[in-house]
Amino acid sequence: MIAYVDASVLLRVALGQPNALREWREVDRGVSSALNYGRKSADAGSTAHPGNLPDSEIAGRRATVLRLIASLEIVEITSPVLARAAQPMPTQLGTPDAIHLAPAVL
Repeated sequence: MIAYVDASVLLRVALGQPNALREWREVDRGVSSALNYGRKSADAGSTAHPGNLPDSEIAGRRATVLRLIASLEIVEITSPVLARAAQPMPTQLGTPDAIHLAPAVL
């Protein structure tokens, strides 16, 4: 199965959070936006359990997220992607969500 992996799916799977994508093991080819790189690895330390985590825990979570990102086909944010993001979508979206959705549409 080919799946577009958005930021929430990425973190839930990588960090073993509740409501992770049940079909994850069936995904043969994961595709994601380049927006997931720094944003989600930086979020990895704070999303699963708010509060102060030891630096070693944050580093481990980031490493897990980055390993998962490395396994995905990453779609760069190019002019065609931005042009598609600017076009009407099936539902109203803000700019970051439209940029995430555009690679999946393309």
